[in-house]
Amino acid sequence: MKKIFLFGFLILFSLNAICHSGKAKYHVIIDTDAALDDMRAISMMLASNEFEVLAITTCDGLLSADDGLKKVRALLKTYGHEGVQTAMGRNCNRKNIPCRNFLKGVFWGDENNISNKSENTAAELIINSIKNEEEKVTLVCLGPLTNIAEVVKKDKEIFSKIDKIFWYCDGETGLNYKFNKAAADIIINSEISLFKISSEGDQGIFLSDKIVNKFSKINSKYSRHISIAHNNAEVRELIKSNCLKLWDDLVPVFMLNPNLFFVEKANHFINNVKCIEIEKVKTKIFELLAAKNKESIVFEQFPLDTALFSSDVQQYMETIIENHGYSEWRAGVLTNELHGHLGIYSIIGTKMGLRAREYFDIGVDEIKILSFAGKQPPLSCLNDGLQVSTGATIGHGLIEISDNEICIPLAIFTFKNRSIKITLKQKYKDIIKQNILDGIKENGKLTEEYWKYIRKLALQYWANLSRNEIFNLTVIK
Repeated sequence: MKKIFLFGFLILFSLNAICHSGKAKYHVIIDTDAALDDMRAISMMLASNEFEVLAITTCDGLLSADDGLKKVRALLKTYGHEGVQTAMGRNCNRKNIPCRNFLKGVFWGDENNISNKSENTAAELIINSIKNEEEKVTLVCLGPLTNIAEVVKKDKEIFSKIDKIFWYCDGETGLNYKFNKAAADIIINSEISLFKISSEGDQGIFLSDKIVNKFSKINSKYSRHISIAHNNAEVRELIKSNCLKLWDDLVPVFMLNPNLFFVEKANHFINNVKCIEIEKVKTKIFELLAAKNKESIVFEQFPLDTALFSSDVQQYMETIIENHGYSEWRAGVLTNELHGHLGIYSIIGTKMGLRAREYFDIGVDEIKILSFAGKQPPLSCLNDGLQVSTGATIGHGLIEISDNEICIPLAIFTFKNRSIKITLKQKYKDIIKQNILDGIKENGKLTEEYWKYIRKLALQYWANLSRNEIFNLTVIK
């Protein structure tokens, strides 16, 4: 078979990288059988602003679809991305699956109180998600193609809205093919662009202690959680025995870095993909897991040199980044520069906006806000934090201030016809109110000493209050 290196494909990817708009490059639906490498691949896509994850569905493969769904939902809860929609496909009642019991014991997150009930089947969720999306959707398949074949059976016209399918598959000998050959053949014979990523035929990339240890050193909740998931005796023994490789991990790396892979065009629609730059692929995996550290439009890198910040801010800087991540540090700095002073409610607004983005796992400029914080300081300062942390600015027409007479630290966030309500818990409202009253009593209202007092409190709140703890979040629709 004649081998053709897809120069046009690579050029297209390169141009997309150069002309990046700040929006997600891929709008993806992930289909997974919830193996250990799937968890790493899913985490990479959730960690990167290059991917907007529309939904995650589970198929029956190395794990059953229902066990896989609990794993996925536990993972999303751990990351704060509960708003990513999920559903499971049908269970095939497979028996004697290698390592199924082992995989059931792998820690994706706390599975207590995690339900595997869904309003839709996996195929229904995939179809609905594609139909509700304005842009073409990319399917990322990390297991057998059972659910994707079900989609074709239910709605053949839906393929016109699918851009590409990226599938990890080690050929006809690989489990992702062998588990459901009929489903795989349906997709392979369909007229849709399919990229089959594989480590078959070469040594592959073994998962080593060195790689796992590197995960723990990256300042990212995603990489730290991967490190925790791999930190048990059975996983470590498999690593030492060279039984684990980077398999599904290769899929998101290829999607963003095709130059590190060889692409062989099998026919007009099918492309076989193999890694040719092993060390560079490892580096890209680490970069992907820290990718949300790169959110700036003007800055090549947002300032992290403590010498650039005021002495009182320097004292809290490391704690803020360690406790809440780079995104909150960046958004908090920009908010307070815009706001004109370090304020309590501007910080609360920053945390609230980031919590909403985190819930839906989206970037900036993607969400609409209705704020109930009014137009009178100090409560209205919340609105500045909301705008900076979400990109939902007045200029973009994405934020509206309710004319409700009663002003409260509450906002409704809407993303693609789904809405949540986030409000500051009463406990923290009472503490802040009392702190402000104490400041006025001790220093007078709006005096220089008062603003110094507020600045100190704001820094303490910023460092010590977790956006995952201080709010009540309610799903509206």
